[in-house]
Amino acid sequence: MLDRCSISDRDAIRIVSATAEALGHDSHNLIVSRSAIRLRRQQFRKQRDKLIQNRFNNSDLEGAAVHWDEKLLPDILNKKKRREDSDCD
Repeated sequence: MLDRCSISDRDAIRIVSATAEALGHDSHNLIVSRSAIRLRRQQFRKQRDKLIQNRFNNSDLEGAAVHWDEKLLPDILNKKKRREDSDCD
């Protein structure tokens, strides 16, 4: 979710620490550093990438289109450009 909402590594540290404290954990006992967050995000992205590739390779699709958040796409029926909805709006 942090990647999807464009949360920086430093802001992620603040969010994780505040969440841990709100849940009653001592944030000083947790490994919460910029490098630890960055490494975990990279690992998560690789896992997610492999999952998506496996699903795509195991599907019977003849073709596919990929769209990113914030991209303006033409509406085929109305011929207007519209903004795709994002989970973080």
